[in-house]
Amino acid sequence: MIIILFNYRYQGLLNMINPFIFQGSFRMDVYSVLLCCILLLAVYKVLDFVIRIPVISVPPGTRKYVVITGCDTGFGAIFARQMSCKSPQYYVLASCFHKKAAEDLNNAGYPNLKAFQMDVTSSSSINTGLEFVQNVIGNGGGR
Repeated sequence: MIIILFNYRYQGLLNMINPFIFQGSFRMDVYSVLLCCILLLAVYKVLDFVIRIPVISVPPGTRKYVVITGCDTGFGAIFARQMSCKSPQYYVLASCFHKKAAEDLNNAGYPNLKAFQMDVTSSSSINTGLEFVQNVIGNGGGR
């Protein structure tokens, strides 16, 4: 008895909505939405594949050096730490504005990270940073 009453109420609700939704193009609208979803999924998968392809390939046995500025806090520090941990073929040289931040990064124990203090608005500090980078890289030039 309850099921019959429930079905009767549902049928009344569908009859009220029917003129607005279930007109002749309903089946076409469902297929259009389904087609759009499939198309969006395909575009997502293609972009996901393209983004995951490494942009720079490093031959085995070689090491690349990356200089990152602004590594005191924020995105620079996070990027330097992540790159040092997850990409062993890259050696990260992180410049920090404050000497304390550079010491903290050096003492943090990241295997491929060396931090130094540099102010990017000062020519003398940039020259000191350049000398530091050249001493770390040596004559090989990072190749």
